[in-house]
Amino acid sequence: MLQQLRDGEIICEIGCGNGDVVAFLAEQYPHLKFVGVDFSIKNAEDKHKFNNLKFLKGYALELLERKTLLPNVIFTSSTSCLLNPKEFDAYIRMFKENTISHVVINEPMWGDFVFSNNYSDVKSYHLEGAVWKHNYGLYFKDHGYTEKKQKQSLLSILCLLEWILKLKLLTIF
Repeated sequence: MLQQLRDGEIICEIGCGNGDVVAFLAEQYPHLKFVGVDFSIKNAEDKHKFNNLKFLKGYALELLERKTLLPNVIFTSSTSCLLNPKEFDAYIRMFKENTISHVVINEPMWGDFVFSNNYSDVKSYHLEGAVWKHNYGLYFKDHGYTEKKQKQSLLSILCLLEWILKLKLLTIF
């Protein structure tokens, strides 16, 4: 997917943490611009220095609403499961309103619930602590995304998993 983007297009990681994933991508794709967003970015800024990478401190939903953040592609890694249903729905509304071309959600998998449209109208349920289990397919469908775009997003997630495996951030048993 990233190879298909034009020079200068912007890819944003929501919830970038220490910035390792977005920095790895910035190093691999110097013709693209990358933005990492998190509530705390000092460690990420101190650790990663690339001309095509910047970090924004703040709440990504507010940055999207204010048009401070206008990426072409958005990805999250273990972030969307921390959003409650109302908040997650607001993010998708902003993705659609800001004409985000691709949304990549890389989350823990709990069976086949995460990417299936085969469940009734159950969109989310609370697990424990601050973690939610979302049926992402139903959310995106409710906002007018087509099945084709969902499949593209799933393929994009597999690519992101490949990058994470290269970074050795994910262990497979």
